[in-house]
Amino acid sequence: MTVRAASLTAGRAALPDRLRALRRAVVDAPDLAALCTLVLLTAAFGRPFSKLGIGGTLYVTEVAIALVAVLALARVGLRGSVTRVRRSVPLVPLGLLWLAGAVAALRGLADYGASSTIHDVGLVEYSIFVPLTAVLVDSREKARFLLRFLVVAGGVAGALYAVVLFLANESALGPRHNPTSAVGLYLALLVLPVVALLAHRRRVPRWLVAAAALCLLLTALGSARSVLLALVVSLAVLALLSPRPLVTGAVALSASVVALGLALGLQSRDIGNPAPALAPVDEIRIGDVFLTADDVAPFDGGVVVRGDAARGDAARQVARTEALTVPILGGLVPGEDYTVSFAVRPLDHAPSAGFVGDPRRRGWGVQTWWIDGKPDWARVSVRLRATRPEELLQIASTRGARALRVDDVRIVRAGAGGTSAGTSGARIEGESDTSLGTNLADSFDPAAASGNYENMSWRLAYWRYLGRETLGNPLLGRGFGRPAAFHWDDNVYDSRVAGELLEVSPPHNSFVNLLFRTGLVGLLSALALVAVGVLRTFRLRSRAEPADRPWIAALLALLAYALVIASLNVALEGPFMGLVFWILVGLLLVLPTLLGAAGRRPEKS
Repeated sequence: MTVRAASLTAGRAALPDRLRALRRAVVDAPDLAALCTLVLLTAAFGRPFSKLGIGGTLYVTEVAIALVAVLALARVGLRGSVTRVRRSVPLVPLGLLWLAGAVAALRGLADYGASSTIHDVGLVEYSIFVPLTAVLVDSREKARFLLRFLVVAGGVAGALYAVVLFLANESALGPRHNPTSAVGLYLALLVLPVVALLAHRRRVPRWLVAAAALCLLLTALGSARSVLLALVVSLAVLALLSPRPLVTGAVALSASVVALGLALGLQSRDIGNPAPALAPVDEIRIGDVFLTADDVAPFDGGVVVRGDAARGDAARQVARTEALTVPILGGLVPGEDYTVSFAVRPLDHAPSAGFVGDPRRRGWGVQTWWIDGKPDWARVSVRLRATRPEELLQIASTRGARALRVDDVRIVRAGAGGTSAGTSGARIEGESDTSLGTNLADSFDPAAASGNYENMSWRLAYWRYLGRETLGNPLLGRGFGRPAAFHWDDNVYDSRVAGELLEVSPPHNSFVNLLFRTGLVGLLSALALVAVGVLRTFRLRSRAEPADRPWIAALLALLAYALVIASLNVALEGPFMGLVFWILVGLLLVLPTLLGAAGRRPEKS
């Protein structure tokens, strides 16, 4: 009892000490504290937080970058900042990357304007975190502080994502708005360092191991194929860098198999599915909007407006190009025709046109509709042929009135006969919303209804197309803002035409996009920064202190994870993943300078 009481007393005493140490760190380095706060908020809330901004052009990340830079200059001065950057960062590839980005931006502004160019600037812009990291992390203590804070950010992300996945799946933080690829990257900030510490026989608190196990399970539940591939690659890197590669690899593989098995078991019971199936009903009422069908799901999109309706006293109001969506319309009979009708009223009395159906050209495809500019409610009807028991239904306008009100949506089986509408096509919006088992199995099945195989074909075709387009200017690329204009199955992706549904659709490979926009100069410069950091850090392992070796292995594994994610998703274009990627690169460049001297063996006399 006495020993236990003494242990509890020591634990209580340690907490105030840690809080005081944290307070000292904030006071001594407010710039690093500001960066850590940004990382924490980004990992916790993902894309919805990063997209906060002014007019869609100035994100909260840009404001944070300016704040961190001002605080850093106030702490170390301009000369000190330049010295730190020159000491750690290879200036030639960084300068060439920024030069290629500046040329691409100027060409985009001149040819296509700011509204188109702004979508691509992030490919180069967020590399500013490389020199920022070199300025902020100027001691071993600060390097360790930032590394440990990344783990904290991963833990916070895991806790919040668990709540969202099980209790608020359709919220603004759910997988429909926050990509599972980004969430997987945040969860890896906790999982990979814990695995690295265990592989190097370091003592890890049991609660932290349990938190990492939970994050591993959440990663599997996310069902994103790119995330699972990134996890496999990063765990293989950790195994190779550990003192016992075979044992570490076997344990990591076993833990992953257990996590995947639990995920499949939970998803088979509709627990933790990104888009769980909905219970069948004959008619559903949302506000005073009615749907008539065999099986329907609630609406996504728009806002409920009362006092103006075609039926009842409420309608849904949607802006032009905003879709009103029924994510899962079930109970359909494949091969049968269905009449989809709805009431619509343009708010500014302008003739309007749009589409009904699945804009991804999967399943029953789409049909177009048109109404005149009369202020009264008009009824629109189209006929679609179901190709499977469940279809996606979207209603949207593509031109005309700035906003519409939609009401009284009905889906009625029309019986045999009629004309078929739509062909199958690629899924383009991130990862599939289906379960883990379906995602993995359908990736190799050309006839799979989920579209995963076709999604893979779409990406490969898009990448080959951009590769050919880059040949027009291989050194500096085609510039920011330029429409890729990739045609696939009657759709044009990345048209940069305002009002079109697929106005901006990057190729889901940030490195291919960087090549297309900035040419070989931009791509090779970015890869050179990564390569220099990896080589320096890998060489550091042999002379680093034993306490630092697990963190070096974890950092290399995290970069491998981020590279896979960026190769299969829209990652470096936006701040919510570009932030993490470039901070990892910055740490790889800085750590050899900070840790190498302390761990260098003394020369023989």
